[in-house]
Amino acid sequence: MKIYKNHYENWDSLLTLFDDSNIYQTPAFGKFSKGGEKLEYCVIENNGEIIAIAQVRLKTIPVLNKGIAYIRWGPLWQLRNQQPSQNNLRLALQKLSEEYSVKRKLVLRIMPNVTGDNGILSSLGFKKLQNQKPYRTFIVDIRESLEEIRKRFRKKWRYSLKQAEKKNIQVESGESVGMFDTFIGLYRSMHSRKQFKEYVDVEAFRKIQQALPSRSKMKIFIAYIENKPVASIVVSAMGNTGIYLLGGSNETGLKYSASYLLQWKAIEWLKENGIQYYDLGGIDPEANPGVYTFKKGMGGEDISFIGTFEKSGGILSPLIVKLGEKLK
Repeated sequence: MKIYKNHYENWDSLLTLFDDSNIYQTPAFGKFSKGGEKLEYCVIENNGEIIAIAQVRLKTIPVLNKGIAYIRWGPLWQLRNQQPSQNNLRLALQKLSEEYSVKRKLVLRIMPNVTGDNGILSSLGFKKLQNQKPYRTFIVDIRESLEEIRKRFRKKWRYSLKQAEKKNIQVESGESVGMFDTFIGLYRSMHSRKQFKEYVDVEAFRKIQQALPSRSKMKIFIAYIENKPVASIVVSAMGNTGIYLLGGSNETGLKYSASYLLQWKAIEWLKENGIQYYDLGGIDPEANPGVYTFKKGMGGEDISFIGTFEKSGGILSPLIVKLGEKLK
């Protein structure tokens, strides 16, 4: 396994080799998301061929160099135009474990982009964290025609979309920082109205957008009524899956069901770019039933990922991590 510290100039090109490529494994996300001060880039090879890659975030105590190595939505192991190889996943996890847990004696924590626990992580000595909810979402299969996709929408969702299409709503899409600022304004308006607990840093996503290469930039969709923005969503498209990342709307946007139209436009755009699946973002029926109902109406499959696993190396790193999380 080759390890590149702080930056690997060809990383954005390597991301294009994998169907499970995603924004969370980009250098831009690693740098500007919380705790991205120290990053490493791992390239795993087998018989001279790249089979997996992983961006690793390190949080360690200076001098002691003990703490945690964290991988979000990685390693990437599903090579394009190939059947996913469980052996590639096992080899990647084994190499990462040997480097960070065994050799450096860090706590290696992984939130993999994997559904259906096949036991690989457990067989390598990883333990599932019980205090963290696994990522749960709806995934819409968009490989069929737009007509078939639309038929799978629930009756009420389809009706709301039809009503929005009848209104004089203009939709603009793009990648500019100015458009992202428009989204942030609508997001802030929504937050002021709902007063929900924020789990994402929209300003960090703005910086990420600026740093991403053109082929990986997020797409911003904005709905206008009488030339005034009323709703907006932000979507990422990498690998074979699009991800609904962020959304915001004001009272007018709600009244005109603008978010329904924006989601439909996003699906059209994803299909035009060869994307096969649409991840609608996290869902929580108990904590946020309104968002859950909206996303459920799009006819996707309710899927839970396998959760977060970790493997502790040595004695000092687990103590440091435990103390740090307790203080936090």
